[in-house]
Amino acid sequence: MRVAILGHGAIGHVVERALTGRAEFVIVDRSRSPLQGGEPPVDAAVVCVKTHGNAWAADVALLVLAPDGVAIT
Repeated sequence: MRVAILGHGAIGHVVERALTGRAEFVIVDRSRSPLQGGEPPVDAAVVCVKTHGNAWAADVALLVLAPDGVAIT
């Protein structure tokens, strides 16, 4: 399973550690573009941003999620 972590601050790091060994990660923050050169879409996006980042995270989730993917906030 490919999982995008949207926002890699304190909570994003906790989520990453909790899922280590169970999923392949795509770390997305404001300094890294969502998918690099032909990467496949992700199965799930975990949104780990503060409230003022929700619009950004929603836009990014639309770009990185597979058609049947899910977003978790």
